[in-house]
Amino acid sequence: MAHFIEDSILSISYLENDTLYEFSELVENSVWASKPQAWGVVVYSMMIPMICSFGIVGNFVILLVLSKKSLKESTYTYLTVLAAADLVTCILLLFSGLARGLFWKKHGWVEFDVFIHIPLCTISSNVAVLAAVGVAIDRLVIVIAPAQCCQPRFCRKPIARKLMGFSILFVAVINIPFFFIYTYDERGNIVSNNLSKSCFYDVLNWFQLVIFGLIPAIFLPISNAIMIFAVKKTMKQRVQLLKCRQSREGKYLCDQSKLTITLVGIVFIFLVGEVPTHLASRRSAVSILYGGDPCKINKHLMEVFRIVATFLNSISCSANFVLYCVLNPRFLAILKSLFRSKRLERDNTVSVRMTTLKNIQTNPSSCTKLESKDCPWKF
Repeated sequence: MAHFIEDSILSISYLENDTLYEFSELVENSVWASKPQAWGVVVYSMMIPMICSFGIVGNFVILLVLSKKSLKESTYTYLTVLAAADLVTCILLLFSGLARGLFWKKHGWVEFDVFIHIPLCTISSNVAVLAAVGVAIDRLVIVIAPAQCCQPRFCRKPIARKLMGFSILFVAVINIPFFFIYTYDERGNIVSNNLSKSCFYDVLNWFQLVIFGLIPAIFLPISNAIMIFAVKKTMKQRVQLLKCRQSREGKYLCDQSKLTITLVGIVFIFLVGEVPTHLASRRSAVSILYGGDPCKINKHLMEVFRIVATFLNSISCSANFVLYCVLNPRFLAILKSLFRSKRLERDNTVSVRMTTLKNIQTNPSSCTKLESKDCPWKF
């Protein structure tokens, strides 16, 4: 019922003026048809795009660092997928914020929100959920498993790659229906089709909520608590090892503890942004919060909740770069070496060119003896 009302309202906005006036009561009482207030437009069209712009740059840098071969742990495979999913989400949220704020109901922006943002953002969000769950399980296996001479089988990089590859394929398949829930009628209006009103669509929405919302919301806090306890235990072991002057083992435990703390922070911020988004989703908000009865909707409260949920989601997708830099010295060291190597490579290139130019100026015949196509300084 909620999907039918939402989709019908979207098509109403494209009808003629007399028809729009006839159904104005339905529009006014709809949670999705009301225009954002002035502060909502500021959040959607200024704050969220600014945060997402930072997130796009930050997640791109994270991908550059995590692509280094020196990071061999399987944990970084899950974090790479998480950063890629967050990068896609930031890009979509940036334009979706403009569509829901500054360009509300503008031609072309509604099409973007319906045909691109809703299905693709659902896919990227689901992939991020599975990556967060994967990295949590990976660390739990490492901190709980007894000390071994080799890593547990689950915590090997090839296994992590296969799991993430299967997860991406699974998410893409189950989200295919969301690409086809809207269509154009003979007059060019955006309308919902029969798929969005079917029982299959309702079951799919509940499946999404349970698998990608409720289960992670229960599992991830528990895993965070276990990892925090493991960090405390590891730090005590490190103190004992340092007393015994086993500095190498103590440094390894310290690095693992900082990585675990980073993951705890990432999971916490992920939960803060992801869970409210599921509750405010246009696919499930009426069913979950109002028992499927649209008459119970508090329009103003729901509008505020939806804006706040979108704002938190943008922070969740953009804040990981800050956590890496603050909590993970290894990431920061690789980042510095990455920029240092780029600068050194650029300086060496300039030095070689200047030396070549100087040699040509002092001995012009050395260049004229070469074939014209082989002379790098042909003016």
